[in-house]
Amino acid sequence: MCRGSLTGAVFELSAATTLIGRGPGVDLVIPDRGVSRKHVKLLRGIDHGFMAVDLGSTNGTQVNDLPVELVTLRHGDRIGLGPDVVLSFEVADSPELQRVMEQAQARQAVAALSEREVEVARLVAEGLTNQVIAARLGIRPRTVASHLEHVYTRLDIHSRAELARRMAEAGLLDR
Repeated sequence: MCRGSLTGAVFELSAATTLIGRGPGVDLVIPDRGVSRKHVKLLRGIDHGFMAVDLGSTNGTQVNDLPVELVTLRHGDRIGLGPDVVLSFEVADSPELQRVMEQAQARQAVAALSEREVEVARLVAEGLTNQVIAARLGIRPRTVASHLEHVYTRLDIHSRAELARRMAEAGLLDR
C-alpha cells in the first residue's frame, strides 16, 4: 500500500530486485517530490524475505520512522521515501493485504462505470427500489433498470445483493 500521490495503490513485488524512484529506469515510479530518481532497492532473499537498501537518496529512506541504509523488512513495516511518501510493506498471506487487494480489484472494476451508473449502484446498495431511485434522480424507472443492466454486465454480477457487496468491497458506500 502507498501514501502520497499513489495513495491506495498496491504493488506486487514479484521480481528478485525492485528499484523504486521517480526517474527513468526504475521498476516502480513514484513521482512525488522528495523521492530521488533512484531512491531505494528492494531485494528478495532465497527465504522469500525482503531487504531494503537506500541508494544514497537525497532525503533518505526510513523504516518505521528510523533512518536506514540497509534493513530486513517485516510485515507491517512503513517505508518512508522523502517527506510525503510512505509505503506499507505487507506479506502476501496477511489478511490485511488480502482485504486491500480485494478492495483495489473491486475499485478497478467499478472504475469502468459511468458517474450515473455508480450513483445508481450506490442507491441500489442502500436498498432502494428502482422507483425510489428514479424519483430521487429525476429519471424514469426504466432508465434505472437500463443503468443496472449495464452495471451488472460490466461487473459480471447478477443480483442487487452482489452489487451491494461489490460496492462495499470497493469502499464506495457511505458509512
